[in-house]
Amino acid sequence: MIDEYIRVSKHAAVRAQQRGLTAQDIGLILEIGTEIDDEAVELRDIDVQHAIERCKHQIQRLEHLRGRRLIISGETLVTCYHATRRRRFARR
Repeated sequence: MIDEYIRVSKHAAVRAQQRGLTAQDIGLILEIGTEIDDEAVELRDIDVQHAIERCKHQIQRLEHLRGRRLIISGETLVTCYHATRRRRFARR
């Protein structure tokens, strides 16, 4: 949320609303954007491209990790494996 980064003046709140910027939008710009000088942050094309690439990579990792299971005891990782559903067929 934007409050974690900076205080928002009344003027900025009005301008953000007029321009359709939510607190989440402003937070993203602050997180991903480039500091132009001591008083400005801009979300440039290259910033957006890098963020999209990071997201795509994370999506690929999630697809790869689908179905993985971690067994944890207390604060210790005991084992990890690919959990598969096994079909049990009833005998006739």
